Amino acid sequence: MNIDFNNTLIEQQEREEVKRKKKKNLIFLMKSCFLMGVFAFIVCFSFAPQAYYFWFVSSDWSLEDMTFLEEEYYIKLPLLGYIFDHPDIEYQLSQLEKIATTLWTWRIYTLTLSPYDKTATAVANGEYDEQYLLFFDKIKSLGMKVIFRTMHEMNGGRYPRASNPSEFKRAWQHVRELSRMLELDQNSLLFDFSVNHRDMPTKGFPNQNAVLFQCNQNKHPTWEHCPVFEDYYPGDDYVDVVWVSFYNWGKANSNRLRLSPQEILYDKNRNTFERLKKFQKPIMIDEVGTSSIWYNGAYSPQKTRDFYQAGDFSKKEEWLEQLKTFLVEHPEIWGVSYFNIDYTNGYLYNAFWEWDWAIVDFPHNRLFQGFFSLLGASNLDKTQIFSLFQTENQFFNQWWNSSFDTTIPFQKEENSEDSFQEAKEVHEPSNFEIDTTVSLFEQLIKSTATNNHEEIQMYQDLQNISFDDDIIDQSIQYLAHKYQHI
Repeated sequence: MNIDFNNTLIEQQEREEVKRKKKKNLIFLMKSCFLMGVFAFIVCFSFAPQAYYFWFVSSDWSLEDMTFLEEEYYIKLPLLGYIFDHPDIEYQLSQLEKIATTLWTWRIYTLTLSPYDKTATAVANGEYDEQYLLFFDKIKSLGMKVIFRTMHEMNGGRYPRASNPSEFKRAWQHVRELSRMLELDQNSLLFDFSVNHRDMPTKGFPNQNAVLFQCNQNKHPTWEHCPVFEDYYPGDDYVDVVWVSFYNWGKANSNRLRLSPQEILYDKNRNTFERLKKFQKPIMIDEVGTSSIWYNGAYSPQKTRDFYQAGDFSKKEEWLEQLKTFLVEHPEIWGVSYFNIDYTNGYLYNAFWEWDWAIVDFPHNRLFQGFFSLLGASNLDKTQIFSLFQTENQFFNQWWNSSFDTTIPFQKEENSEDSFQEAKEVHEPSNFEIDTTVSLFEQLIKSTATNNHEEIQMYQDLQNISFDDDIIDQSIQYLAHKYQHI
């Protein structure tokens, strides 16, 4: 991916189109909260303490894209996720260092390192120790705070480590002890027990083509005990958080069902969400995604490609709204990590078990409105997520709570609409949260006012508004001061 939007090879027209889409999506961020005025805006963006955290997970290390996204859209994500699938551990370590030095170490990272070619027995016997120890040592030397995922979806039958609960528990405990050998504890490294929402073991050797069984005793009465994710749990002393992954496939690659998050996690034959709560650990969704593909009739690869090329993404947007609603209604869920990858490149290629999940799609200059909606309803207060660790990172606090410069460089000289336009061009405050709020207020007012006079009046009316929220009040104060003499 790694698209450089400033590359001289990009035509001016394409750059202008990117800018137009950014403006359009920023306006949608406000409209997605059903804003009919300033008060509705405040309600939408005053994040509740128990709201979920929202971030991305990726395996393509698209650092330039993430930097572009945060800087150009005034977004600040307290967590970022990366999957390390490359077989060369030295390459993985170089990428980890690049991530830390480009996106900095004062946020939290969710990192995945798994021995994809090793069985649970092999891991327990130390056959992957070198890779784990090098990875842990790099995390320590970089001073990162990490939620660490390894050997995920063990309750399936696709990976060699799967379908063997007793050996899996031994392997997990061994890896945890390796991290403690390097003095990585809950100050810096948390272990996440990550399961698939479906228990799908195999009786043979686990692999991508294995015959899987759904753990529903009514369907498979010949399996005396079909192993479920509880059977793999290594114990409270070895687990810090519990995660789950699920996807909405539609007809991306077969005649699959199209199910909402509620239907997936509350399926009567699995009851996944209620079972997760019984662990009494913080719950997060570590992989989630939806395809845009849904049409009448039987699945065919050509139909899927044609549907995607036609550009109807309404079903994807609809599902993203369902995900947001589910998260808002389930405050037990601490966070959600969206699987922001499209290995098919818009269905130009076949990718095994991977489809058009991406909602921030830089290769195709496409940002889905659901991204802004999910982010707008999420929690941007770092306090709760950092409470999982035993100590905070002072550099994160400095970045998150950077100073607010109240200096107003613009001085009014005459009462005119020209001076109003000039005021709008003044550089905004440096603090990310205030900067974002100021920008959103200005976009809201611009999209709400029917003429320039009404727009000016709305800015003047801000002086009479006060809310019990420092970020919002400072933003209103800034705008009122900025436009007070116009």
